[in-house]
Amino acid sequence: MGPIARRKRRASALVMVMSLMFVLLILVTGMHWRESTARSSRLREEANLEARVAAEYQVAKQLHPAFAFSPDSQTVKASLATSLPLQFPTGLAKKLFEDKGIANALSLQPMPKDPKLLARPGKAWNLVSPSSSDPAMQPDKVKMLSVISDDFAYVACAPAGNITAQRVQPWTNELFKMGYSTETAMNGAPAKLFAKGDIAVGNLTQGELYLTEGTPSVDQGRFIAYSGPPADLAAPDAYPNIILGQIQNAMDKLSNAPGCQDKTQLMNGALLDLETVKKLFTGKIADFFASALSMRQAMQFPFFFIPGGRIQGVFVTVWLHMPFPPDGAGAKGKLDALQADQDARSATKRGEYETAKADVKTKEDEFNAETDPDKKAEKLKKVEEAKKKEESVGGELKELSENFGDELKNVLDQIPDAETNGPATRTDDESITGNDGVPYMSYKKFYQVLGQFMVDVVLSVFDAIGGGTPDTSKFMNILRKEVRLVHFGRKDSSTEFTITDTDIEMKATLDVPPGRAIKLRSNVKINGDIWLMRGSTLIVEGNLDVVNPNAGSSDPRKPRGRVFLEEGAKLIVKGNFQCGGSEALGSVLVGAPISAIHPTTSAIMVTGNINIPHGVWPAYSLGDLDMDNDKLKDLKTFREAVSTVVPNLAKLAGPYHRRKPFFSQYATMFVIACIITPIGPIPIPVPLPAATNTNVNNKLFKAMALIYTTQMNLAWGENFITHTDWWLIGEGMVPMFPKINPTVYLERIQNFNLKNIKFPSPDDAANLIKTEGPNLVKNMAPMVITDVVVKIVIKQLSFGLADFVEQTGLFDILEKAIADAMGVDSSAGKSLFEVSGLSDFLTEMKSKIADNAALMMLQEVPGCLIYAGGRIAIAEGGVRAPVTIGMLVAQGDIVSNATYTVGAVMSLKGNITANALLFDPNTTRCSMFLPGERSEGLKELDWFGWALEYRYGRLMNVGEPVDVGPTHHYPSIQGWHQ
Repeated sequence: MGPIARRKRRASALVMVMSLMFVLLILVTGMHWRESTARSSRLREEANLEARVAAEYQVAKQLHPAFAFSPDSQTVKASLATSLPLQFPTGLAKKLFEDKGIANALSLQPMPKDPKLLARPGKAWNLVSPSSSDPAMQPDKVKMLSVISDDFAYVACAPAGNITAQRVQPWTNELFKMGYSTETAMNGAPAKLFAKGDIAVGNLTQGELYLTEGTPSVDQGRFIAYSGPPADLAAPDAYPNIILGQIQNAMDKLSNAPGCQDKTQLMNGALLDLETVKKLFTGKIADFFASALSMRQAMQFPFFFIPGGRIQGVFVTVWLHMPFPPDGAGAKGKLDALQADQDARSATKRGEYETAKADVKTKEDEFNAETDPDKKAEKLKKVEEAKKKEESVGGELKELSENFGDELKNVLDQIPDAETNGPATRTDDESITGNDGVPYMSYKKFYQVLGQFMVDVVLSVFDAIGGGTPDTSKFMNILRKEVRLVHFGRKDSSTEFTITDTDIEMKATLDVPPGRAIKLRSNVKINGDIWLMRGSTLIVEGNLDVVNPNAGSSDPRKPRGRVFLEEGAKLIVKGNFQCGGSEALGSVLVGAPISAIHPTTSAIMVTGNINIPHGVWPAYSLGDLDMDNDKLKDLKTFREAVSTVVPNLAKLAGPYHRRKPFFSQYATMFVIACIITPIGPIPIPVPLPAATNTNVNNKLFKAMALIYTTQMNLAWGENFITHTDWWLIGEGMVPMFPKINPTVYLERIQNFNLKNIKFPSPDDAANLIKTEGPNLVKNMAPMVITDVVVKIVIKQLSFGLADFVEQTGLFDILEKAIADAMGVDSSAGKSLFEVSGLSDFLTEMKSKIADNAALMMLQEVPGCLIYAGGRIAIAEGGVRAPVTIGMLVAQGDIVSNATYTVGAVMSLKGNITANALLFDPNTTRCSMFLPGERSEGLKELDWFGWALEYRYGRLMNVGEPVDVGPTHHYPSIQGWHQ
């Protein structure tokens, strides 16, 4: 082998060695790389694990800020990259009357990454970013998305019963502008249901079921079922365990708030009677003025039979001032004919009697002059015969007198009754000319009342003989007439108020102005609607029944027995509550602004049962529209007027109007001729239809009508503003409408031509109340009632046989006192409204609103807390309801047959039955406006102070709101994303 070959061999060996060394180097390097990669992966996974733990710590810190998390030994930390506050700060309702109202805390908030995870807008969104200062412990660049909620997480909760629903869906409440089907709008959180017994759902879109003893049954959908209560409902401070206390606390605070007006005495104060007068003079008059000037008294003011008379020889002239209308147009002619016939018969019979009497005198003279005993005996027989004839004719004369009463009654029975209670409306009043009553007299009612009076006298005598105590109050009730002094509402409206100690029934729409709170300690039945304006409260300490007075009408503008709740409105009933409504217009309408979703501030809280036949609908008022819209700027003035000007003006020119006196114009007169006969004096009462004495009850009526019209408007005008003559929409109609897409009605709303209307400013209206009100109350009420009216009543009760007017002259004093106190010309009949110079207010206002459809859209749905100490029934008995909204809480069963029930449902001791449940968790808490104390009023007449309170809404001093809702936070959605 030559050198060349040897060199080639050495070169090949070297290449092989080098190749082997390279391969070995590659293997060693690969092994080191794999070891390094494995170590790095372990550290990264450990970092990622610690990042997740740190993120959980950070979320836990948001749920429980007072606790310490994330120990110092934790290498990887987590911080909030983005954090939005929870949507329900406490005391939200206090902002109801700020210029912009409640802040739009639930507006849509855009988030990065997947928009499908937005869920219900307005939650506390947290983006958690992990980081580490250790170069070897660096987690992946990912962020944790966490949604923290402080509402109640359960769509239905029955800790003592069963849950049955056709459909359950976690739902998102969007603005109108979103433009997609709201029926399928989903949020990212599951719909949770908890029951002690069975849970049966037809279609559960996405949910979690928790059952203590029962079994789950789901026909369709995705769900997870757990045995036993969840941890957040098993804790002692779980929401079902504390909500009763929260609601009771809210009811107590609202019912006893310093700003709450107890108007019970002003509504059903005791009637003015002997006992009331006695209390007045014995000093027991704590509520005298409230009772004496109550609506009940205005509807039932007592007028009495006031006697008068004079004696002229054997003739006695008697007259009675009757609190009744005259007998009728044909009465005078028939009574004149009867009297002429009676006069003729009486004259003939009296002639016979006088002849018989003279014959007795002649026979007696002959008997006395005779001296012959035989002839004297004969004369005596003739005297006795003459006396028998005189007695016989006297008996005939007495019988004629007695029969005259029956004949008079028969004639009067053929005379049609005038309307016993007088004209029903102001239009009917126009048939009465002047203020002195209706011409002619009232005889028929006299005989009817006199007969009953005599029967009661005889019965009382028998009671006394038997050792009993006669009921003298019956005499007083017979000899008086309770009469309504005022007209209510528009010219053709009948006044229908029935008021007792325990029950109040009215045909009217009752409203409570903004920020006000009124209380009625009675059962209340309203044939009309209830309108609770922004931030107002109505408290009924009894049963409340709101009835549909127009069930047969298709006109949607008429009252329907509905309840209207503007933002912040509360209805509290210490009994049972039921309302009317219709399938096309709903039963309860809850107001909220357009283009915004506000927190829950409205509530219905009832200690008994609730029955709402046609559901609870979302709605809006004209004040809820976007006033920044150039086309609707005129409505700003309207909203301010309705909130502050209109309630004040209703106190001066409200729904109550003076009624004209309708009693007979003249006193009912009789002439009684007393003829002395052997059988005793024979009184012959003869009607004397002579227009000589005017009926003083008309003067009293005129004065009292003026007093009570003023009083009713001052005390109640602000609560019946829809019944004023100048209410622009229609009598009893409330300017709230079902909340559908507002663009449908925008053109109609623009038709309100308000540019030419000159509204008085709030200051002008307030000045009228501040200047005129105290003068009216201080000068009119105490002076007139104590110095004049009581004297008149006492005099009436005396029943002295004397000319009442001639002796006292108090009626003239009364008219002058009222005119001086009120600053009006009572003879001219001017109203305070005319005197104040506001008689042209709103005369150009005309109704511009067309009929409304009942199309419901599940968007911008407001919340409403609805609580019943008994059961809640919605759309029971075959009636229909398209939607019911709010948080429904009851101690008994909850049955909602509405097509959609939006919100959440909780039965503390009963079962839950519903059709479709759309879970809106933000309805599960409520902030309620608490009215503040008034700043002004009359100290000496404290019950009347609220009538002079001119502030409403944002002008009110407000207390801290009362909040109802969960007290803990929980994560509703959680996940990681790049």
